[in-house]
Amino acid sequence: MKHGGLITFIRVKSLEGKGGLVMRRMTKLTLILGLSVVFFVGFVTLSIAKNQEKDSKLYEVLQRGKVKVGVTSITPPVGFIDEKNELVGFEIDLARLLAKALFDDPEKVELEKLEFAARWAALDTEKVDCLIMTTTIYPPRIAKVAFTRPYVDSGIAVIVRKDSPIKHLLDSR
Repeated sequence: MKHGGLITFIRVKSLEGKGGLVMRRMTKLTLILGLSVVFFVGFVTLSIAKNQEKDSKLYEVLQRGKVKVGVTSITPPVGFIDEKNELVGFEIDLARLLAKALFDDPEKVELEKLEFAARWAALDTEKVDCLIMTTTIYPPRIAKVAFTRPYVDSGIAVIVRKDSPIKHLLDSR
């Protein structure tokens, strides 16, 4: 046997007699059927991939020519209205970077200002293509939407006055 990519080529040695002729025909039939199955499975796989590609949100965004991103406008420094009445901030910059990555143009983004309570509904109703908003990742949310890797780890801190009797977290009980 000789391997060439996904297809296995079989070298048939000279077979003698009537049994050899039947064996050669069976080998050819097996090879033809095997190749047919490989091509059919490949064709179906490519067809499904093409259809899924056309049905994807990414395909829709690329065809539209801009990405609609839900952002906050009330949380400095991640998203807020500045003194020039412009929407700015870290998450706004990320949205522009996304547009640059998709279209090689940071201006091909439609920023949709959302209240935190409205973000999930905006995503569910496809008012926006994605959200770039600070959020906590909870299991019920993971079941509904796909998250990127976190870009901010805010952590939690307990702060007390220097002269406080609380010196450790357990002291606060």
